[in-house]
Amino acid sequence: MAPRRQAAMDMFHNQQTGFFPRGQSITRETVFDYLRTSSDNVKLLDTTGRVIFANKHSRDSIGSRVVNGRYWWDLWPSESHPLVIDALKRVLQGSTVDFLGFRTSQNGSPGWWQVEMAALTDEFDQIDMIFMVARDLTPRVGAQAVASRF
Repeated sequence: MAPRRQAAMDMFHNQQTGFFPRGQSITRETVFDYLRTSSDNVKLLDTTGRVIFANKHSRDSIGSRVVNGRYWWDLWPSESHPLVIDALKRVLQGSTVDFLGFRTSQNGSPGWWQVEMAALTDEFDQIDMIFMVARDLTPRVGAQAVASRF
């Protein structure tokens, strides 16, 4: 299996996030069922960084039904743009990326998000999409870290 495709598969099988148990066959249908029903914020980005899919949970946390077609970094506060743009660049260079970012939720409450990203490749191992999952870690990071932002 090509390295980038393996990185995306490893992300699906990540022990920490537990998307799919090891050994379970991952089909296109399995992935799209996960994308639609996950309680995580799940997005697919094109190679320019535009959102081409955002699940309901992701749209709800952003507070917008109109997400597709927007640049991913525009969904983050301007001070986080360098962080998320750098993450996108690293994924496009073949890395699997994991970072902790700060963003407010739709109701304006501050929050910390664990973001994982991996490239999805076509049959020629060319990157054609980016898979992104974000989880709200605010309860784990703690109120003190959030309060220190202000």
